[in-house]
Amino acid sequence: MYERTFSIDVASEFEGVPDVDYLRCNDCGLHFFTPAVAGGNAFYTALQQFDWYYSHDKYEFSYCARLIRPGSRVLDIGCGSGNFSSLLNDVEYVGLEPNLSPKENSGIAPTIHRMEVDTFLAAAPEPFDAVCAFQVLEHLARPGDFIRSLLSCLKPGGMLYLSTPSLDSFLRHVTNSPLALPPHHMTHWPDSAFRCMASLGLELTALHHEPLQDIHVPWFCEKLYQYQQQLARPNKYKKGQVDLSPAFRELEARSMEKGPELAAVFQNPEWRPAGHTVIAIFTKTDRDESSQGHRTCVYSV
Repeated sequence: MYERTFSIDVASEFEGVPDVDYLRCNDCGLHFFTPAVAGGNAFYTALQQFDWYYSHDKYEFSYCARLIRPGSRVLDIGCGSGNFSSLLNDVEYVGLEPNLSPKENSGIAPTIHRMEVDTFLAAAPEPFDAVCAFQVLEHLARPGDFIRSLLSCLKPGGMLYLSTPSLDSFLRHVTNSPLALPPHHMTHWPDSAFRCMASLGLELTALHHEPLQDIHVPWFCEKLYQYQQQLARPNKYKKGQVDLSPAFRELEARSMEKGPELAAVFQNPEWRPAGHTVIAIFTKTDRDESSQGHRTCVYSV
């Protein structure tokens, strides 16, 4: 699928991995792939050839920017070229982006560092008032460890802003979406997974689902047509992450023709369902229950 869709060969990423399982945590509802086959620098460099990969105007940027108070010290992890910072007023901004390509790395602000979060935290930075990680969690094999790292540099009472593709959106029913699979995404996030983060010392302040965005309407309509056909003919088409059968490939081609017929309906915002992304906002409570054995979910493993 990666080869066909993006002309990217990912076979080397799976060397020595004969099978990958797709599991669900019975406690928090997080869906995850195991073993976690995470893409390397060459994989992400190949994806960055596409202009859409680092979007300059994510919905969560404007939604969260208005919630961050002037005078705050802000850490933005996985910041790309720092587009979120342009929406912030009177803050001290620090960005981290380990996967910047030379194209993205040129001309960025000096407060954006090309390094991993653990490397940055090893220098014991001054605590932050707000920490942001937009479209990052789903790329990680151990999201619980990552969140604990973020909390270590967040002031008590500080705010944590996260966004991921939402498993409670239409994405739950999408088949053959390579970017939703390893080596790109390791985890899929329903709302229940965010609600379980209290065990890490966080209080959930808000869960907000973006409306279906203009850029996703054509794709949504194609997938809606596919899903309708899967429901109508369950013996012919599988529902799930992958279906490479000739019958489903023919359906994919037909959906590219039928999708535009549905798109006109969803040009009306009143008809739009929840979109691609969920935004989760937390307050640090400085209480980590997982270390006391209160939960057995994947966050505590």
